[in-house]
Amino acid sequence: MTRISEQPFDGLSGRRVLYLTTVLPHGRQSGGEICSMNFIEALQNARCKVDVVGYEREDQSAPAPLPAGFSSPRRLVIESAQSPTRSALWMTHALLNARPFSVQKYVTREMMDLVRHKLRSSRWDLVIIDHIQAAWLLAALPDDLPVVYVAHNIEHRLYGAYENRVAKGLRGKAKSFAYRREARLVHDLERRTAQRAQAVWTLTDDDAAAFRSLADRGVPVRSFSVPGQRFAHVDRLPPPRTDIGLLGSWTWDINRVGLDWFLAEVVPQLPVDLNVVVGGKSRYAPGTQIGRVRFVGFVPDAGAFLRECRVVVIPTTIGSGVQIKTIETLSLGVATVATPIAMRGLRDVPSSVRVESDAARMSAAIEDLLHAQRGDGAEGRRWWEQRQATFQSQIKDALDDLLADARQHPNHQD
Repeated sequence: MTRISEQPFDGLSGRRVLYLTTVLPHGRQSGGEICSMNFIEALQNARCKVDVVGYEREDQSAPAPLPAGFSSPRRLVIESAQSPTRSALWMTHALLNARPFSVQKYVTREMMDLVRHKLRSSRWDLVIIDHIQAAWLLAALPDDLPVVYVAHNIEHRLYGAYENRVAKGLRGKAKSFAYRREARLVHDLERRTAQRAQAVWTLTDDDAAAFRSLADRGVPVRSFSVPGQRFAHVDRLPPPRTDIGLLGSWTWDINRVGLDWFLAEVVPQLPVDLNVVVGGKSRYAPGTQIGRVRFVGFVPDAGAFLRECRVVVIPTTIGSGVQIKTIETLSLGVATVATPIAMRGLRDVPSSVRVESDAARMSAAIEDLLHAQRGDGAEGRRWWEQRQATFQSQIKDALDDLLADARQHPNHQD
């Protein structure tokens, strides 16, 4: 059943932006959702009226009131692991429609009907396609309506990189085929989306360079310094309760491969008296203990979790875009050891960060930081504030360019 916020807009007189995404991001349950909210809030700060359309997550809780300007056609199961039967159905439809699996699970008649209703009921100055998985909705948009594509990753590269790492055997071959197919179809969809858009917004300079090649017709491509969420200010870091902490969404294969590498290659090289706590959804039930590693599941307060770690480890081995969990960890000024891939797109980072890709060097860096003096977090806070100011300025400049172009080529929707 379609749900639309009953709260009115706050009276802004700015441009109307229709923001089409996958999952309504106001709950900030993942890095992708936090990143989407960065863009939504920056657009609002730039005097835009933003109408966000996406699915609500299917869970056991009663529906809560939606924020002003948020709409959903229905609830939807998001994680494939939650419903193997539904995943098989998604794959069947994906094969029949020659569509990426990661896109197919978001395709519903209810979403298309809601988007078409929005297009008929209001005059829009701009439509934003947030995530490649929302790009199937381009079919509903008039050709003369300006579109921005927000690319969180170069997704076809992620699937291609993971395809080379799957296990051997019959199951491995099937998974390899699925990821190879996904990489090919997503690449084609990214290319077509970039060519349809009036602008492409990315999270790193490397991704921007890749999309300039994909767009292939002079489409403006910009990278943005997304800041992640702002945590409550503290005068000093609290006493640590955890030796080594990791935080992420580990149900996605792309993320899990880094965690698996850390557990298999780095943990055995660490002193046996250290404890390791893994926060975030994973294949293990909350409370599971495997040796010295404890899995605690979803973490409602990421800032508190990270601040209570003596050292935070970010063991990413495959990636594109920028990692929100990396930005947020750095913003707290906690001692951090990360792989080079985890640090992609980040510059002038706080001195509390060590970057290592080799397992032996990473374990040595962790031990060094465990014995180093604990900072107060001030350097990280200053780094975040500068990043936030830069991001808001980037959004304003990008909108000025887009809307100036729109004035030269006005949209004549009724």
